[in-house]
Amino acid sequence: MAVRYKGGSQYVCNYLKIQRGAPECQNLRAAPIDAQVAAAFLEAVAPAEIDALSKARKTHLQSERALRYAEEQQVERLRYQAALAERQFNRADPDNRLVTGELERRWEAALSELRRAEEALTQRKMPKANEPLGVPHDVRAKVVALGNRLPALWENPATRRDHRKALLRCLIEKVVMRRCARDKAEVRIVWRGGATTELLVTLPVNAVAALPRHREMVERICTLNS
Repeated sequence: MAVRYKGGSQYVCNYLKIQRGAPECQNLRAAPIDAQVAAAFLEAVAPAEIDALSKARKTHLQSERALRYAEEQQVERLRYQAALAERQFNRADPDNRLVTGELERRWEAALSELRRAEEALTQRKMPKANEPLGVPHDVRAKVVALGNRLPALWENPATRRDHRKALLRCLIEKVVMRRCARDKAEVRIVWRGGATTELLVTLPVNAVAALPRHREMVERICTLNS
């Protein structure tokens, strides 16, 4: 969607209008959407969120190491089973084709299962032994200090619009929006890394009749006025 600044900032879907002269798909007032996206951004960089992120990262790394260890143990067991199947096959009487055929089948099945387990183990990225489980203390201190100052910096009239946009791009990949009612817009924030946040933003309307519950409001006013 493009941004239109004339007559108040709006997000406008006008591709078909430009290309084919069709009516605008939709236009949304930017101010309420920008306010909620900014609020979500400031919440994401709050000290409490940084601490939660650190704990989540620590838990994730511990889980990854535990899974890696379990897979390594499974590979060792499968290697033993494959070696045992090989020994049983080699000790079998070659003239007894029924027995050797079954032992050979078991050996091949053990080798196939071992290969699959080794491939899965290779694909799993192992956290380095010296990799810190949480956000380093010095980095966390700097981020927390910035997080404490950021709301004031954001609201400061001296902070330029392009600087605010640059800050948002540090964490936000894109924002997807669509009007779901005359006074509502569904907004999805896609954070860098793939996480998403869903918002329902209330939009201004130019008449009471445009509100979804305007009939109920009129009836209530009439009741109170009678």
